[in-house]
Amino acid sequence: MLRRAVQSMSADPTHIADITNVRGDTITAAVLPEAAPGLTFSRGHAYFVGQVGAYVRIPLGLVDLFAVVVQVGSAPRSDEIEDGSIPGRPWMTLELLGEAHRNGAFVRGVARFPSIGDRVLLVTAEDLNRIYEIQDATRAVRIGRVSNAPHLPAMIDVTKLLTRHAAVVGSTGSGKSTTVSSIVGAIAAPSRFPSSRVLIVDVHGEYAHAFGASAVTLQVDAGESIGGERGDQLCLPYWALPFEDFAFLALGAIDENAATIVQTLVTDAKREYVGRHPELDLNPNAVTADTPIPFSVRQLWMTLHEMHFATHTAQPNAQTEGSRAYALDDNGVELRGDQESVTPPTYKAATNGA
Repeated sequence: MLRRAVQSMSADPTHIADITNVRGDTITAAVLPEAAPGLTFSRGHAYFVGQVGAYVRIPLGLVDLFAVVVQVGSAPRSDEIEDGSIPGRPWMTLELLGEAHRNGAFVRGVARFPSIGDRVLLVTAEDLNRIYEIQDATRAVRIGRVSNAPHLPAMIDVTKLLTRHAAVVGSTGSGKSTTVSSIVGAIAAPSRFPSSRVLIVDVHGEYAHAFGASAVTLQVDAGESIGGERGDQLCLPYWALPFEDFAFLALGAIDENAATIVQTLVTDAKREYVGRHPELDLNPNAVTADTPIPFSVRQLWMTLHEMHFATHTAQPNAQTEGSRAYALDDNGVELRGDQESVTPPTYKAATNGA
C-alpha cells in the first residue's frame, strides 16, 4: 500500500488525500503519508497541505468539485476518533463549495457527490483563477488581493453585490470599516459608475471623513460633531414617513375612525400623484399610505378643515363642493381661503332652515 501511495504521489504531486467518508456536503479524507509533513511542490510552486481554510479539488470525470478544509487531525493507531479516519494517518474534514466543468467557470453548489476512494487534489494557481474569475470585469470592483492567492486580485461583482444581501464580518480591528469604505468608494467612483448613488446610515460617525468632498454628510443634529466633522442638517420629507409617524407628528393622538379617514385621504392623494407621473412606472393600486410618494399636506389640511367646518346650502345627503356656503367679504367675494398660505375659508353660519 505504501508503495502504491508513493507511486501515486510521484505520478501526481497534487494528490494529497483519499476520501474515506461522505456525509452530505461534509467529506472526510485521509492524508497520504507523503503529504503529511504539510508542504508539497507542484510546477515549481510550494503548497501547504491540510491547512484550515485551504481549498482542495476533487475530480469526478469531466467535473471538478471544490471544497474548503474546515478541520484537520490525526487518528491514533489504536483507535478511530473520526468517522472515516485511518489509524496512524492524518485526516481532513472538507466542506463542499461548488463545482466546475473541466476548464469551465466555477459555480456555487454541487449537483453530485464524491465516492469513497476518490482523490483529493491540491488547488493550484490555475484552479484559483477559475474559482475567483469574474466573467465581466467591467462590472467588478477590486478591493484587494485574495489572502491565500496573493497573485490574484480580489474582485466583487457589483451587480450581485447590490442585488443580494451582503455582510462584512470580522473581529474588532480587522478592517471592516476600511473594507466597506473601499467597496463604497469603488462603487461611487465617477469614472466607473457615473450614475451610482450610495446612502450610508452611519450611526457611529465612522465614514464622515472617509470620502472627503465626494460625499455629502447629513446629521440629525447638525449642531453636534460626529466623527470629528460637522454635517448639514438632515431633513426628511413628511411624505416619506410611515403613515403612523406622519399622523402622530401632524395631528397628534387621534381615534381609530379619524385615523382611517386621514389614511384614506393620504392614500388617494399619493395615488393621484402616481397617476399624474407615468414616468414613475408604478401601479397606483399598489400604492398605500406608507409608500414614499409626495402629496400636499396643505391640501390635506384644507380637505380636513372643509370636512369639519364647512356649512352647506343643501341637505347632508345632497351636499357637494358646489353647495358650500362661503361667507362674502365687503366686495361680495367668497372667502374661500388659500391652502398655500394656510388661510382657512370662512363659511356662513349654520341655520335651522338650510
